[in-house]
Amino acid sequence: MHPLTRDRAFDVIIVLGAAQRKDGSPGPAMVRRMNFALELMAQGVAPVLLLSGGPTSTDVAEAETMRQMALSQNLTDRQLLCELKSTTTLENAENCAALLKHHKRHRCLLVTDHFHMPRAIATFRAFGVDPEAAPVTVPLTGPGCVFYLRERLARLVYPWRIKKHLRAGRTITQLDFNKEQNPHG
Repeated sequence: MHPLTRDRAFDVIIVLGAAQRKDGSPGPAMVRRMNFALELMAQGVAPVLLLSGGPTSTDVAEAETMRQMALSQNLTDRQLLCELKSTTTLENAENCAALLKHHKRHRCLLVTDHFHMPRAIATFRAFGVDPEAAPVTVPLTGPGCVFYLRERLARLVYPWRIKKHLRAGRTITQLDFNKEQNPHG
């Protein structure tokens, strides 16, 4: 049994999109995230993947590219939900929250790169979704180091972006962007 499922069952694994190559094929971050999510699915962690990401570097939505990756590994469309419009973590959280509510999925596991996880968790919580973290480890060398630094800066502005985005009267809960999320202890 996977350590993430020792005490809990999940309704869905949310996989946040990542850049594609210019030809529409998955980039390295997308491959990492999907490989981990597919491994979790194979271990029975959840029955459904929610793939989130719109078109960013190509005309094809990131979620569609991830869907093709999942189908190539013998998952079926019945095991996949796709959110095809978001281009930011804020939009991922907002759009996934609506899909989760519509499909009555409550126990969520969130897959993204480890340095992105604190901001992603806080953003999802702001939209009423309380996922458990399933971070993908990224080596902090070369491009990984650049993305890590970019992420640290994003954590500074995201509380403001969320507050600006949410409608008046909505409560923002647990916006702790600097707390590292450790699902194993």
